[in-house]
Amino acid sequence: MTDGVLTLNKEEIALHPNIKKILSRDRGGKIPGDPDGRLKYYAFREFAYVYFKCDFEAFPAQNGLSDIESHKYAVREARLEDTYQPDDIVKALMLQYEKESLSPTKRAIKTLIRVFALNEKVVEKIEQNLTSTMDLPTLTRDQINEVLTYQKQLIDIATNVPAQVKKLREAMSLLEEEEKVIQVIRGGEEKPESMDPDNAIEN
Repeated sequence: MTDGVLTLNKEEIALHPNIKKILSRDRGGKIPGDPDGRLKYYAFREFAYVYFKCDFEAFPAQNGLSDIESHKYAVREARLEDTYQPDDIVKALMLQYEKESLSPTKRAIKTLIRVFALNEKVVEKIEQNLTSTMDLPTLTRDQINEVLTYQKQLIDIATNVPAQVKKLREAMSLLEEEEKVIQVIRGGEEKPESMDPDNAIEN
Protein backbone atom coordinates (compact mmCIF):
# COMPACT_ATOMS: atom_id res chain seq x y z
CA MET A 1 0.00 0.00 0.00
CA THR A 2 1.64 3.25 -1.17
CA ASP A 3 -0.07 6.64 -0.78
CA GLY A 4 -3.38 4.84 -0.36
CA VAL A 5 -2.92 2.79 -3.55
CA LEU A 6 -2.45 -0.98 -3.44
CA THR A 7 0.17 -2.23 -5.90
CA LEU A 8 1.44 -5.68 -6.78
CA ASN A 9 4.53 -6.49 -8.81
CA LYS A 10 5.05 -9.53 -10.99
CA GLU A 11 7.46 -11.13 -8.52
CA GLU A 12 4.86 -11.02 -5.74
CA ILE A 13 2.23 -12.60 -7.97
CA ALA A 14 4.58 -15.37 -9.07
CA LEU A 15 5.50 -16.21 -5.48
CA HIS A 16 1.95 -16.29 -4.12
CA PRO A 17 -0.43 -18.85 -5.67
CA ASN A 18 -3.34 -17.48 -3.63
CA ILE A 19 -2.91 -14.05 -5.25
CA LYS A 20 -3.08 -15.69 -8.67
CA LYS A 21 -6.22 -17.60 -7.62
CA ILE A 22 -7.97 -14.42 -6.45
CA LEU A 23 -7.03 -12.60 -9.64
CA SER A 24 -8.09 -15.43 -11.94
CA ARG A 25 -11.49 -15.93 -10.32
CA ASP A 26 -12.46 -12.26 -10.66
CA ARG A 27 -14.64 -12.41 -13.77
CA GLY A 28 -16.09 -8.95 -13.24
CA GLY A 29 -19.64 -7.71 -12.83
CA LYS A 30 -19.35 -6.93 -9.11
CA ILE A 31 -17.81 -3.46 -9.45
CA PRO A 32 -19.06 -0.79 -11.90
CA GLY A 33 -16.57 -0.21 -14.69
CA ASP A 34 -15.25 -3.76 -14.76
CA PRO A 35 -17.95 -5.86 -16.44
CA ASP A 36 -15.66 -8.67 -17.60
CA GLY A 37 -13.04 -8.72 -14.85
CA ARG A 38 -10.17 -7.50 -16.99
CA LEU A 39 -9.38 -4.69 -14.54
CA LYS A 40 -9.66 -6.99 -11.50
CA TYR A 41 -11.39 -4.33 -9.39
CA TYR A 42 -12.95 -6.81 -6.98
CA ALA A 43 -9.73 -8.81 -6.60
CA PHE A 44 -7.86 -5.66 -5.62
CA ARG A 45 -10.52 -4.85 -3.07
CA GLU A 46 -9.96 -8.27 -1.54
CA PHE A 47 -6.21 -7.60 -1.51
CA ALA A 48 -6.90 -4.29 0.23
CA TYR A 49 -8.97 -6.19 2.80
CA VAL A 50 -6.01 -8.49 3.50
CA TYR A 51 -3.73 -5.47 3.90
CA PHE A 52 -5.99 -3.63 6.34
CA LYS A 53 -6.71 -6.80 8.28
CA CYS A 54 -3.16 -8.10 8.57
CA ASP A 55 -0.51 -5.46 7.97
CA PHE A 56 1.50 -4.28 10.96
CA GLU A 57 1.36 -0.65 9.81
CA ALA A 58 -2.40 -0.66 9.16
CA PHE A 59 -4.82 1.09 11.53
CA PRO A 60 -6.23 -2.07 13.20
CA ALA A 61 -2.81 -3.37 14.28
CA GLN A 62 -1.58 0.05 15.39
CA ASN A 63 -4.68 0.65 17.49
CA GLY A 64 -5.26 -2.78 19.00
CA LEU A 65 -8.57 -3.52 17.29
CA SER A 66 -10.16 -6.88 17.99
CA ASP A 67 -10.69 -9.43 15.21
CA ILE A 68 -14.30 -8.33 14.78
CA GLU A 69 -13.39 -4.64 14.82
CA SER A 70 -10.52 -5.09 12.38
CA HIS A 71 -12.77 -7.09 10.03
CA LYS A 72 -15.37 -4.33 9.97
CA TYR A 73 -12.67 -1.71 9.44
CA ALA A 74 -11.04 -3.68 6.61
CA VAL A 75 -14.38 -4.27 4.87
CA ARG A 76 -15.22 -0.57 5.04
CA GLU A 77 -11.82 0.69 3.91
CA ALA A 78 -11.59 -1.88 1.11
CA ARG A 79 -15.09 -0.85 -0.02
CA LEU A 80 -16.43 -4.39 0.04
CA GLU A 81 -20.05 -5.29 0.71
CA ASP A 82 -21.07 -5.21 4.38
CA THR A 83 -21.80 -8.94 4.31
CA TYR A 84 -18.34 -9.81 2.99
CA GLN A 85 -16.55 -12.70 4.68
CA PRO A 86 -13.13 -13.99 3.56
CA ASP A 87 -13.28 -17.45 2.01
CA ASP A 88 -10.65 -20.16 2.37
CA ILE A 89 -8.44 -18.69 -0.37
CA VAL A 90 -8.41 -15.23 1.19
CA LYS A 91 -7.86 -16.73 4.66
CA ALA A 92 -4.89 -18.69 3.31
CA LEU A 93 -3.47 -15.49 1.82
CA MET A 94 -3.94 -13.72 5.16
CA LEU A 95 -2.05 -16.44 7.02
CA GLN A 96 0.71 -16.33 4.43
CA TYR A 97 0.86 -12.53 4.61
CA GLU A 98 1.21 -12.52 8.40
CA LYS A 99 3.77 -15.34 8.35
CA GLU A 100 5.99 -13.52 5.87
CA SER A 101 5.54 -9.95 7.12
CA LEU A 102 5.35 -10.25 10.90
CA SER A 103 8.62 -10.85 12.71
CA PRO A 104 8.46 -12.13 16.31
CA THR A 105 9.12 -8.56 17.47
CA LYS A 106 6.24 -7.17 15.42
CA ARG A 107 3.95 -9.90 16.74
CA ALA A 108 4.93 -9.00 20.30
CA ILE A 109 4.27 -5.30 19.68
CA LYS A 110 0.93 -6.08 18.07
CA THR A 111 -0.06 -8.17 21.10
CA LEU A 112 1.02 -5.48 23.58
CA ILE A 113 -0.92 -2.80 21.71
CA ARG A 114 -3.99 -5.02 21.81
CA VAL A 115 -3.50 -5.51 25.57
CA PHE A 116 -3.53 -1.74 26.06
CA ALA A 117 -6.70 -1.44 23.98
CA LEU A 118 -8.32 -4.26 25.94
CA ASN A 119 -7.31 -2.63 29.24
CA GLU A 120 -9.08 0.53 28.15
CA LYS A 121 -12.28 -1.37 27.41
CA VAL A 122 -12.11 -3.28 30.71
CA VAL A 123 -11.57 -0.07 32.66
CA GLU A 124 -14.56 1.49 30.91
CA LYS A 125 -16.77 -1.46 31.89
CA ILE A 126 -15.57 -1.42 35.50
CA GLU A 127 -16.16 2.32 35.78
CA GLN A 128 -19.67 1.90 34.38
CA ASN A 129 -20.44 -0.78 36.98
CA LEU A 130 -18.86 1.31 39.72
CA THR A 131 -20.84 4.41 38.77
CA SER A 132 -24.06 2.42 38.52
CA THR A 133 -23.59 1.06 42.04
CA MET A 134 -22.48 4.37 43.53
CA ASP A 135 -25.56 6.13 42.09
CA LEU A 136 -27.83 4.04 44.32
CA PRO A 137 -29.36 6.05 47.20
CA THR A 138 -28.06 3.58 49.79
CA LEU A 139 -25.62 0.71 49.66
CA THR A 140 -25.97 -2.72 51.22
CA ARG A 141 -22.97 -4.56 52.65
CA ASP A 142 -22.77 -6.65 49.46
CA GLN A 143 -22.88 -3.52 47.29
CA ILE A 144 -20.11 -1.91 49.34
CA ASN A 145 -18.03 -5.04 48.77
CA GLU A 146 -18.77 -4.70 45.04
CA VAL A 147 -17.48 -1.14 45.08
CA LEU A 148 -14.30 -2.23 46.85
CA THR A 149 -13.85 -5.03 44.31
CA TYR A 150 -14.23 -2.61 41.39
CA GLN A 151 -11.71 -0.26 42.98
CA LYS A 152 -9.21 -3.09 43.46
CA GLN A 153 -9.64 -4.15 39.84
CA LEU A 154 -8.90 -0.61 38.64
CA ILE A 155 -5.82 -0.41 40.88
CA ASP A 156 -4.55 -3.78 39.62
CA ILE A 157 -4.85 -2.67 36.00
CA ALA A 158 -3.17 0.67 36.71
CA THR A 159 -0.36 -1.11 38.58
CA ASN A 160 0.39 -3.35 35.58
CA VAL A 161 0.52 -0.49 33.08
CA PRO A 162 4.12 0.66 33.78
CA ALA A 163 5.48 -2.85 33.19
CA GLN A 164 3.47 -3.15 29.98
CA VAL A 165 4.72 0.25 28.79
CA LYS A 166 8.30 -0.81 29.50
CA LYS A 167 7.85 -4.02 27.48
CA LEU A 168 6.35 -2.07 24.59
CA ARG A 169 9.21 0.44 24.59
CA GLU A 170 11.76 -2.37 24.64
CA ALA A 171 10.02 -4.11 21.76
CA MET A 172 9.81 -0.87 19.77
CA SER A 173 13.55 -0.26 20.31
CA LEU A 174 14.32 -3.80 19.19
CA LEU A 175 12.18 -3.34 16.08
CA GLU A 176 14.01 -0.11 15.26
CA GLU A 177 17.35 -1.96 15.46
CA GLU A 178 16.01 -4.79 13.30
CA GLU A 179 14.85 -2.35 10.63
CA LYS A 180 18.26 -0.66 10.63
CA VAL A 181 19.91 -4.03 10.07
CA ILE A 182 17.54 -4.71 7.17
CA GLN A 183 18.39 -1.30 5.72
CA VAL A 184 22.09 -2.12 5.87
CA ILE A 185 21.53 -5.51 4.24
CA ARG A 186 19.56 -3.86 1.43
CA GLY A 187 22.34 -1.39 0.78
CA GLY A 188 21.53 1.45 3.13
CA GLU A 189 24.37 3.41 4.67
CA GLU A 190 23.17 3.79 8.25
CA LYS A 191 24.41 1.16 10.68
CA PRO A 192 22.68 0.32 13.95
CA GLU A 193 24.76 0.82 17.07
CA SER A 194 24.92 -2.93 17.62
CA MET A 195 26.70 -3.32 14.25
CA ASP A 196 29.06 -0.36 14.62
CA PRO A 197 32.59 -1.62 15.45
CA ASP A 198 33.33 1.71 17.16
CA ASN A 199 30.77 0.74 19.79
CA ALA A 200 32.28 -2.69 20.43
CA ILE A 201 33.02 -3.56 24.03
CA GLU A 202 36.69 -4.16 24.65
CA ASN A 203 37.56 -7.19 26.76
